[in-house]
Amino acid sequence: MKDAVSLIGKPINIEGEVLEITNVYFVPTAVSPKHSIYFGLKHAGKGTINYSYKAILPYLNKQIKL
Repeated sequence: MKDAVSLIGKPINIEGEVLEITNVYFVPTAVSPKHSIYFGLKHAGKGTINYSYKAILPYLNKQIKL
């Protein structure tokens, strides 16, 4: 896709902490569509933190560019 950006491996700053996007997960049995997609974010010293698509979208829109 010409206008798409791969997110895996990209750093993202959430509330002053720089995290690395490591995975994207789909939950087929989610209770609603807004809870179907999650991002796994690597947090130094704390392992992986999961963010829902809805929660991470404002950060992606602001920080990820072509």
